[in-house]
Amino acid sequence: MVGQCAELPSPVSASACVDRSHRVYSLRMSKYFTTEEAASYLGVTPSRVRQYIAEERLPSEKHGRDHMIGEHDLEDFAKQGKKKRGRPPKSESELLRD
Repeated sequence: MVGQCAELPSPVSASACVDRSHRVYSLRMSKYFTTEEAASYLGVTPSRVRQYIAEERLPSEKHGRDHMIGEHDLEDFAKQGKKKRGRPPKSESELLRD
């Protein structure tokens, strides 16, 4: 499918080109990433990206068996950062009681 254009559902665009690494480039100049590419960008595993999608924290569009994540959605998610892990720190009033 190198350099071939394929018809895709309207949410992506009327038509788009697919390159050798299966990235989809819309003719409207908005780029979409696969879960593997998004994982590489975020520094997490592809299964973690799928978990973010399942939790509806990361918007995506499903095309066949693949989730396609918009460039702007991915950038917004990366700016938000990850959830803080662990127990929140005690407040000053709780520290004074101890």
